[in-house]
Amino acid sequence: MSWGALAVGLASVLASSHHATATTTDEEALAQRHAPVIAVQEHAEECGDGEPFVPAAVESVLDQEGVVLRDANGVVLVDRPTAAYLFTAPADSHLDLPGNALSPGCDYEQWFHRTSGDATPTVYARVATDTEEPGRLVVQYWVFWVYNDWNDRHEGDWEMLQVAFDAADATEALGEAPVEVAVAQHEGSERRPWDRVQLDGDHPVVHPATGSHATYYTADRWFGKSAASGFGCDDTRAPSTRIDPAVVMLPEQASGADDPFAWLQFEGHWGEQQPTFNNGPTGPITKDQWAHPVVWMEEEGRTSSISLPPTGSKVTDFFCTASSRGSLLFIRFLDQPWLVAIVAVIVIGLIVFGIRRTLWSPDHPLPLVEQRHAGQILRGAARLLWEHRRRFVPISMLVLVGGAAAALAQVLVLAIPSVDAFGDIVGKDNTLSVTIALLAGALVSVPVALVTVSAAITLADDIDRGSTEGHVVRRGLRGPALRAAAALLGATLLAALIPIVGLVLVVLWAVAPRAADVDRQGVRAALRRSRHLTKGKRTKTTLVVFVTAVVALLTGPFVGTIVLLLSSASFGIVNLVAALFSSVLLPWLAVVLTLLHGDLTAARQSAA
Repeated sequence: MSWGALAVGLASVLASSHHATATTTDEEALAQRHAPVIAVQEHAEECGDGEPFVPAAVESVLDQEGVVLRDANGVVLVDRPTAAYLFTAPADSHLDLPGNALSPGCDYEQWFHRTSGDATPTVYARVATDTEEPGRLVVQYWVFWVYNDWNDRHEGDWEMLQVAFDAADATEALGEAPVEVAVAQHEGSERRPWDRVQLDGDHPVVHPATGSHATYYTADRWFGKSAASGFGCDDTRAPSTRIDPAVVMLPEQASGADDPFAWLQFEGHWGEQQPTFNNGPTGPITKDQWAHPVVWMEEEGRTSSISLPPTGSKVTDFFCTASSRGSLLFIRFLDQPWLVAIVAVIVIGLIVFGIRRTLWSPDHPLPLVEQRHAGQILRGAARLLWEHRRRFVPISMLVLVGGAAAALAQVLVLAIPSVDAFGDIVGKDNTLSVTIALLAGALVSVPVALVTVSAAITLADDIDRGSTEGHVVRRGLRGPALRAAAALLGATLLAALIPIVGLVLVVLWAVAPRAADVDRQGVRAALRRSRHLTKGKRTKTTLVVFVTAVVALLTGPFVGTIVLLLSSASFGIVNLVAALFSSVLLPWLAVVLTLLHGDLTAARQSAA
């Protein structure tokens, strides 16, 4: 054990024994009886996934090498600030830990483990009443985390939960069961009756979200779109590590600078000064729930949180990713504004250049074999779908029905009792069931996507030839384009595992489905034909495929997310909105590849 860890552990013991003379035995007994069991996401390796921190004693950041206290102007007031110094520190001062709060890397985790990693996890408890709600009693548990690494990033993080009783004092509360529990979540909270709380004996089991430490009652993924619920997706999913923290009793206020709890009177910030929501937080006594715990619970507490679908969805996955990436981009801008600005100017410049460099009209889609610019290919495909929209209806309906069938398959799998339901009290969150459900959905949605592409290519060819033959979906099932589309999809999936190889194959095989349909050849011949056609035109092919994929795959989730944020629509409704866009854009993608094939073919014929 390091000297820092030994000091933290010794300070916790001394603080607890000091407070034994200032707090009744009944209050201590009540706080110990209902102390929370804290289940954090498993952290298997340093700097890896999961929650790297544990509830810490405040001594983990006090009197530590590298920690300073700064005033509002950033001037260092003192090195290695102690609890005694914090007692009289200015309210606008900030603790500053070793590291850059906006670009943490693994610095905070390594520093914490080096100085305090072996110390006993600790929570701070107090028994409190509310002058505005007589006859009610709460036991509050305050939890200190060294670093918050979520859509906001800041040093220091104070979280809390409280157990409420219909009792006048601790002695009376010891003779009855709690009434409810309230847990803090970002700027809000969630309350739940005691009989609906997961328990380990008399101890509530709670799940702090990885990074944000917002506290939830179960292991899941959570949706938020406000300050009260957090803007983004919290994650408390298993596998989890169970923590039984030591309980240290807090006084109502410190008696003086020599009190071990002198830090309690600190009204400044427990982390580095940063703009917006990345600023270090203030301590427990500055919070509304310190003075009015019952009023806070009743006025701020929601009765539930919104959990995300276990298997995810296009809209919710897009929202979670976009909120996370967008927040981190904003944080990077705060940390390195010139770098982000330069990159943004370059990206916008390339987009504007690409839009102006190509031609967008005329956008006539027929005949299919004709040389076109990239913009004409994209607009021409859209025009073909619009002018022959009635004939494309069966294909769009196939996409909608396939999406509904995939969702139903996932629901049916999740309805089966989990094979790993025998897990410990922190649970395993039915991980095997979720995996099987995802596979079941893929077994439906992937074939539907392939048939959609094949049928759309077949229909585009019918329109070009003036044919009115029906049963386009049935013909797509047995068309040569189906097998070539499967190869193209395989390359796309490979891109997720081996990006360079997969993306190269996507470009080389981009027009293979149409080549197979035209030449009525096998998959290998179609792939060879696609490589031949794209030779010398790889840049154009890459741009067309990239733009088409982005529009086809992201437009539905993007619009669904906008509806999700601006309305109270359910996940089912926003997913339906996204599905409607997909039912049009997936056939459009197939027609784009068809027109791209026609352009490359015409170019070869012209060269010959």
